[in-house]
Amino acid sequence: MAEVHSCLVAVTPISPTDSRPRLVINADDFGYFPEVTRGIERCVNAGTVTATSIIVHRDTPRSVFDSARRLDAIDIGVHLNLTCGHPLTPALQNSLGSFSSKFSLLPNLVSRRISLNMINDEWAAQIEVVRDQGIPVRFLNSHEHLHMFPGLFKRFTSLARRFSVEWIRVCSPEWTLSGSPGHWVRTAVFAATGAMASAPADLRSARLVGIAPSGRLNLDYMKSLVRTLRPGSSYELMCHPGLGETEAAGNLNEYHDWSGEQGLLTGPELPALLNDANVHLCTFSNA
Repeated sequence: MAEVHSCLVAVTPISPTDSRPRLVINADDFGYFPEVTRGIERCVNAGTVTATSIIVHRDTPRSVFDSARRLDAIDIGVHLNLTCGHPLTPALQNSLGSFSSKFSLLPNLVSRRISLNMINDEWAAQIEVVRDQGIPVRFLNSHEHLHMFPGLFKRFTSLARRFSVEWIRVCSPEWTLSGSPGHWVRTAVFAATGAMASAPADLRSARLVGIAPSGRLNLDYMKSLVRTLRPGSSYELMCHPGLGETEAAGNLNEYHDWSGEQGLLTGPELPALLNDANVHLCTFSNA
């Protein structure tokens, strides 16, 4: 077992006069695979991950919610899902009882085989499941960032209000000189959708970072990032730690370095880097 280094996250409220950059390290996909869930738990115990979002579908094991309730020192959110597993609501089930793929979702919306009301009902059911398990929902985001698409973002923000969730994720492009083809596709999509979607005045959103190396967060990226963080501003670093490749993940293993991210988030280099850069590591609740 790899050594885990504790870094003592600063989770106390920040004074209005504190000018340090504020960073929430948010692990997506809690409950995706057992190896991912255990990897996130290990990062929380190391003191670096300060928030995580649960991905919910009909077959989400009860153990996922049991594990999440034990993470009471961090913020828990819902990773709203339209493509992974079996829907909670019958209206979104395909002929196999599963969600359709992300590639068929938008054509189905355009052709009205799937309505915005169906998606709204499914997402509401996912939030209710988490709340019914006794887990306070502090923020919302979505699997594969689908909430950013036109029409869906309005439903997304309406659900945040309905369930009194203050923090939401708003994706924006992160331009770099290098990156995978997937990165450039995401960047182009976020550039287009971000122009049409912004956090309403009654909801809060930290500037999202970690888009460029998505799935392969590394120390070199973090060294570049900390130089760009502005004093007094709040940021959300998206990450995807895990214990390593899992057979169930299939081709997801090709662009996720689960164990590499976990090594970064449980090793000594990242806490030292954040301390040297005078970055305040915090939860959404005290950002």
